[in-house]
Amino acid sequence: MNLVFFRDAINHLSRIIRVLRQARGNSLQIGLGGSGRASLTKLASSIRGYSLFSIEITKNYRDIQWKEDLKKSTQNGWGQIQTWRRSSFPFQ
Repeated sequence: MNLVFFRDAINHLSRIIRVLRQARGNSLQIGLGGSGRASLTKLASSIRGYSLFSIEITKNYRDIQWKEDLKKSTQNGWGQIQTWRRSSFPFQ
């Protein structure tokens, strides 16, 4: 697959990767819908070898759902907790 990146997209991608490289790195990405924030985050997470766990916030999303999502994100396929795994949590 051939991909074409604009210079701005490459700059943003390198910033996201730089943040992910830091210990406890996190970022808040603000922009219009369809600007590629989620795609660049997924690509950066893939490049860094992180697992991706997407959380979709709705009007009825409460503390209980947050705790359940957090529990799901730290478990592997067999229900065992993996605290060593690096993950990205893009909120939508």
